[in-house]
Amino acid sequence: MSYTVSRESLLRAVKLATSIIPRHSPKTALKGVLLKAERDCLVVKSTDMETAGIEVRVPTEGESRDWWYALPDASRLDGVLTEANATTLNLSKENDSLFLTSDFSETVLQDCDNPDAYPSVVLSEAKAEDTLIINAGKLATSLKRIVQYCSNESARYALTGVKFERADGKLTLVATDGKWMAVQDLVCVTCTASDAVTVVPEKAIRTLLAAMRGEEGEVTIGFAGNYVTFTVDGVTLSARMVEGRYPTYREVFPKKHSIKLPLNAGSLLAITRQAAVMTTQETKGIDYTLDTGKLTAKSSDPVAGRAKVELPIAYDGKAHSITFDGNLVAKMLAQWDGSTELEACLVEKNIVAEFRFPESFTAVIVPLSKKGDGK
Repeated sequence: MSYTVSRESLLRAVKLATSIIPRHSPKTALKGVLLKAERDCLVVKSTDMETAGIEVRVPTEGESRDWWYALPDASRLDGVLTEANATTLNLSKENDSLFLTSDFSETVLQDCDNPDAYPSVVLSEAKAEDTLIINAGKLATSLKRIVQYCSNESARYALTGVKFERADGKLTLVATDGKWMAVQDLVCVTCTASDAVTVVPEKAIRTLLAAMRGEEGEVTIGFAGNYVTFTVDGVTLSARMVEGRYPTYREVFPKKHSIKLPLNAGSLLAITRQAAVMTTQETKGIDYTLDTGKLTAKSSDPVAGRAKVELPIAYDGKAHSITFDGNLVAKMLAQWDGSTELEACLVEKNIVAEFRFPESFTAVIVPLSKKGDGK
């Protein structure tokens, strides 16, 4: 007896499961994804045995009593599903062979290892007092903006994830790599979790984003021991928290600002990109100068040349100059609609600059001490 499933739904599940699989592992079983046939769904599972595990439930058409396990090679299964010219597929298992058939095709995949040898997928079950529920669309939008601020340096392991700080019915997301930082506050639909701090690895965040397909619905986040679990749209993702001490990010915000300047995200991005044409990895600094009625962005390279772009603004204060890594400014602004209004908050000694966006989102960028200095 076979299981009939949507090709698109199964492909989505396999791609999510594959994103967890380690690229290099001596264990043959970890090259595959585990398929578990149940009465009314096909469960797709994977794990990296270290930091994360995932389970995706794919609905089937009708019920079946033919329960089985299969462990096909993940990349081959992905390829079969990607190229299959069918809306639905029938899956069945005979011995160590998985059959995928449609009206005009049949593919047989062998188990890459004994399904019984597949390691347990850790999916922690949080206690009721350690869970929160949040709107899926709002969480997805926030995480897409904030995950790029994570560090990719293994030496700064504590910064290689997004910090989830929960208190008083509010979830605060934080990410930083030392050069820039983003913070956003989100109101939870339900928040019964105890006050605590969790740092979720970037890999798990990106998998979660892939699992959240639309703005409708809710995400349940559970905290248990060293694991955090996300449940959304038929997907359960469990990730081990990033270890290490996270910096006290609130101390980074300046206590007093000498300049508060309203700006348009689209206009600021436009002049930044124009000036960035004349920057390189070595000379990546863009000088921004405020003067009466205008903001000027300048950049130069000893070989390529120089650029100067002016933006008319409503400013009548004293002249002020500050140098930023143009790539960071562009990446920060590109996450927002061009019509977005923001406030740039500067301090006299240019120790740090704060950018306040709508939706309780704040970005902080550490200026360069001089052009080309990557401090």
